[in-house]
Amino acid sequence: MAIVMRRGKYNDFDASKMLPGEIAVVLSGDSSAVDGRTFYICFEPGKVKRLMTFEDLKREIDSVTADIVEQVTVVADKAENAGDRLDAADDILDLLTQKTTAANTAKTQLESATGTANTARANLVTVTTAANTAKGQLDTSTTAANTARTNLVNTTTAADTAKNNLTTATTAANTAKGQLDTATSTANTARTNLANVTTTANTVKTDLNTAVSKANEAIGNLNPIQEQIDGIKNTKVNGKILSSDITLNGSDIHAGIQGETLTVAQYLQSLADNKLEKASLLNLVYPVGAIYISITSTNPSTIIGGTWVAFAQGQTLVGVNPSDADFNMAQKTGGSKTISLTDTQVGAKKSGVEATGYGLGSAAAFANRVLVGYSHSNPREEINQLQPYITVYMWRRTA
Repeated sequence: MAIVMRRGKYNDFDASKMLPGEIAVVLSGDSSAVDGRTFYICFEPGKVKRLMTFEDLKREIDSVTADIVEQVTVVADKAENAGDRLDAADDILDLLTQKTTAANTAKTQLESATGTANTARANLVTVTTAANTAKGQLDTSTTAANTARTNLVNTTTAADTAKNNLTTATTAANTAKGQLDTATSTANTARTNLANVTTTANTVKTDLNTAVSKANEAIGNLNPIQEQIDGIKNTKVNGKILSSDITLNGSDIHAGIQGETLTVAQYLQSLADNKLEKASLLNLVYPVGAIYISITSTNPSTIIGGTWVAFAQGQTLVGVNPSDADFNMAQKTGGSKTISLTDTQVGAKKSGVEATGYGLGSAAAFANRVLVGYSHSNPREEINQLQPYITVYMWRRTA
């Protein structure tokens, strides 16, 4: 199973070594975090994402907010420059008004001069020059007004740009909020994943404890087998006594290793080294028809293999005797836990006899006058005939 969580300094962090579902906790040195501490989660081999803490998220929001304030400040500066231009335009308009008034005054003076042409002839040139000058100033004022109008249009455009920038800033703020919501959701998911990982770890621990328990049980079950292996050293196999000075071949032990010859010592060593198949050992120690006896109820098929059925339940075993009809073949049954004895077995008891012929005379007056009773048998209770016993589980191998 993969490592569930890693931890250490940022410089020791290697994303390429992480596996899906793993979490890496950075204890120090991460420049992307305010205090250098953060954590990452792996979604596929070598690819990780950093999960933001509240402090990191606040710093990111402050950074985005600072950018927005800077953009708004620039827009505001542009707006102030536009205001200055509007003030300049107002000053130009005031100057234009003054010049227009001066031009009107000049016109009045020209009319007055015309009326007194003889008197004002000498001044006419001067007045005409003044009029021309006023006209030039009027043209200049008109140009300035047009320039002011253009500046006003530019200012309006700048205001629209500022409005757009403000909209962009608002969108950025909303995006930041969405990122915050996403980060919160990711943190909750990580928390759930951590809980799932913890549950899985506990399950694995339980399974491991179960496996250890079963292993210990298996070791305990192997001890009787080892005792049985030790007990077969003097067993005959195909008429051969198992001892260190004879050899057995594959057909002798049904091991399926034709042509190979083993000494008893080698054979027993091969059993210890688990070189022979389990079926070979089973066929040697418990061939089909063999009886397995134990004080536990575990079916031997789960320990040594083969197919087994419960055998002789509530019955005792008797050796075969070919000369006794009751015991002359295997698996004959008989007997009873209790028995009722007959009169013949216990002997009948006479309770009384006729008086006649026993010293009381044989006359009719005495015949059959003294009767104590007749022979009879009383009801008898069943007798328990169980021998001393101890119960065990017995199984017979069928395949």
